[in-house]
Amino acid sequence: MKDIWIATSNKNKVREFNEMFQNVNITVKSLLDLEIPIPEIPETGTTFEENAFCKAAFLSQMINRPVLADDSGLEIIGLDHFPGINTRRWAYPITDNKIINDLLIEKCELLERRDAQAVCVLCYIDPLKKVTMYFRGVTKGVITDEPVGVNAFGYDPIFLLPEIGRTYAELTLTEKNNYSHRAKAFRAFKKWWLGE
Repeated sequence: MKDIWIATSNKNKVREFNEMFQNVNITVKSLLDLEIPIPEIPETGTTFEENAFCKAAFLSQMINRPVLADDSGLEIIGLDHFPGINTRRWAYPITDNKIINDLLIEKCELLERRDAQAVCVLCYIDPLKKVTMYFRGVTKGVITDEPVGVNAFGYDPIFLLPEIGRTYAELTLTEKNNYSHRAKAFRAFKKWWLGE
């Protein structure tokens, strides 16, 4: 396969996937490459796996090609794994990342511990071979007292990796892919895909 379709229109995610695929001679295509724009794919699942499947199934049926989709989110242990699958939507109608991060820090103020984990589930669907596979990646971290770093999107400025003392947002994209939940899920997918 010379290209693989990713069921996202998020430019930051496309950039991360391009970085991860660069050593396997694969061209990443996304919803941004479709000639006809499509509406946002509905995420009606109750787990990361179900939402990843919704996105992968929608696009694979539309283009009849193999598709990789991810659903990811932040889980704060002391808040009963909130916001979880609602990571991107819990603060609607607010969409400004800085405001949302500040609101989430505020929710953590009374916690004795701010342990958290970033979770990513990839769903790969090949409609021609009738194959569906899932790959999960988890990275442990801590929610910071304030946002730190600029090289990121979403919750990256408030997600600290204790083993290196830096947030996702303080890392270059290459550095982030050594630790991130999405990169871990991708490595599991890549190992399966290449038959390693």
